[in-house]
Amino acid sequence: MMDIQEAIEHARDVAKKKYAEGMLCHANPNDEELDGCIECARDHEQLAEWLEELQKYKRLGTLEEVREAIEKQRAKKPCASNRCYVCHHCGLVASLKIKHNYCNACGQHIDWSEEE
Repeated sequence: MMDIQEAIEHARDVAKKKYAEGMLCHANPNDEELDGCIECARDHEQLAEWLEELQKYKRLGTLEEVREAIEKQRAKKPCASNRCYVCHHCGLVASLKIKHNYCNACGQHIDWSEEE
């Protein structure tokens, strides 16, 4: 079974071969085989482009992981409790004296604007 990179390389190889076959058929422009070779080459080039795009998305992570990362970038006010603050996302307790813009444990963006 091929991985995504091997599939991209395979699609590119097939496209090159089909273009070469198309050039060999070019001697007779009325030959339908020329059109078939060129169409097949273009299809394989498109397939390679789609696979490369998919590969980029896979590097980003799953849709759920991306959503969670975006949500962590939205600043949230910490819960105040007995001289400590608690992160809404993971529940980490932070001292009143140490105010970071992001939770040390989970990376949640913390909004301290009204707490100062």
